[in-house]
Amino acid sequence: MATRRLGYLDGIGATLGVIGLFVLLAFAASGGELARMYDELAGRPVTMSLVLHPAWRFGAPVVLAAAIVVGHLRVSRFGLLAIGITGAIVACFTYVAALAPTFALAGNISG
Repeated sequence: MATRRLGYLDGIGATLGVIGLFVLLAFAASGGELARMYDELAGRPVTMSLVLHPAWRFGAPVVLAAAIVVGHLRVSRFGLLAIGITGAIVACFTYVAALAPTFALAGNISG
């Protein structure tokens, strides 16, 4: 198997992937509290139910970490960049989907 040196785009991809991994790990730690808070909410959106499920909360960081490791071991031209961009998108999706009801209620709260 031919190998090549890691380049600038590989570093950007790895950095994006690690930042996404930290966001997913932080969400895995605090997602249980959100799930308990939203249990009383009737008619939860499907995306919220997906990201609050323990399989997503704990599985997404494991899959992203494994992808980053494999991306470093099997160096392809844009592999780490694709992994990093995908990890950042998954982290943003998880954050927005979990906090969607909070964003929806923010304008309707009156003091």
